[in-house]
Amino acid sequence: MELRLHSGSTGRRTAIRAWCGTRTALKADYVRERALGGAMIWELGGDDGTLLETLHRRLQQ
Repeated sequence: MELRLHSGSTGRRTAIRAWCGTRTALKADYVRERALGGAMIWELGGDDGTLLETLHRRLQQ
């Protein structure tokens, strides 16, 4: 599965978009492996807790 980096108005690659549980896990792994400060989730309104739990669990590894 591929993670895409998206650039903002600065033209720098700064954000990773992920929606499903698998991509959320990959996003968390990316953040953890690079010792980044955290992950931003735009909207969790439709989440039954699965995405947030996946993100939390993977960042804690």
